[in-house]
Amino acid sequence: MMVKSVDAAAGTIVLYDLEAGGEVTISYGVAADIRSKYGSLTYATSLEYGQIVRAEYDGEGRLVKMQLSDMASWNVQSYAVTGYTGSSETYSM
Repeated sequence: MMVKSVDAAAGTIVLYDLEAGGEVTISYGVAADIRSKYGSLTYATSLEYGQIVRAEYDGEGRLVKMQLSDMASWNVQSYAVTGYTGSSETYSM
């Protein structure tokens, strides 16, 4: 999910579900378990547009747990390296 906006006055976070498409608005309170990508507690107001998060919420749309993604799950399909043939002498001291 991607953070779209945070409304601190209303206590809501709008997320965009990247897999299903569409927005999800969840509410949060002072006891919300929101963590940085390193696992330390953080505040909803520190969330920024475009950040990728993992979020769990209950059936009534209340935040249970959220953690910023470390983006470690990227899956590289292919890569290429281009260059030229050549050689150079190396020196050391």
